[in-house]
Amino acid sequence: SVLNQSTISIFRKTLEWVFHRSGKAYKQVNEYNTTKACCMCGHKKKKDPQIREFRCENCNHTLNRDINSSVNIAKKGTLLSGSDYVNWDLSHVTYTAKWNYRKSRILLTGYVTQNVA
Repeated sequence: SVLNQSTISIFRKTLEWVFHRSGKAYKQVNEYNTTKACCMCGHKKKKDPQIREFRCENCNHTLNRDINSSVNIAKKGTLLSGSDYVNWDLSHVTYTAKWNYRKSRILLTGYVTQNVA
C-alpha cells in the first residue's frame, strides 16, 4: 500500500542518516523478487505473503521466508557471494539486531558467530 511505502521510505532515510552519522557505509538494495527466489538454487515462484515458511519446489530447501529474502537481498547488494552462507544454519533466526542510540552502533542479541572464512 502507499501508506506502507511512505513508512518504509521514512525508515530508510532515518537508517541512512544513522549510518552516515556513525561513519558506516549505507547501501540500498532493491528487494524486488527476493521473497520469490530460493536463496540456494535461485528458482522463482510467487508465494502468498501470509505463508511465512519458504519451501523451494526445485531443491526442497526449507527456511523462514524473511531469512531467505534477507540472504537474497545481501546477494543482490553484493554483500554475499553465491556461496558465503551455504554452510550456515539458516533454519532459524540466530540473533536479532537493534540500534543503540547512545553508543551509535548495532547491538546483536543471541549472536552466534558464523564461520565465514
